[in-house]
Amino acid sequence: MRVVSSFGNQKYRSRDCQVVKRHRRMYLRSKLRPRFKLRQGRARMKKNKS
Repeated sequence: MRVVSSFGNQKYRSRDCQVVKRHRRMYLRSKLRPRFKLRQGRARMKKNKS
């Protein structure tokens, strides 16, 4: 699953792409083409435990 800052035109890649909101995040999913899966929002950096 790729993380992008904005969907823009990517939600129109195919007719079966759907925008889904879960837990304050937006996901783009496609049943016929699973490689089109996206999540909107910036990637979080892991905190070092030192």
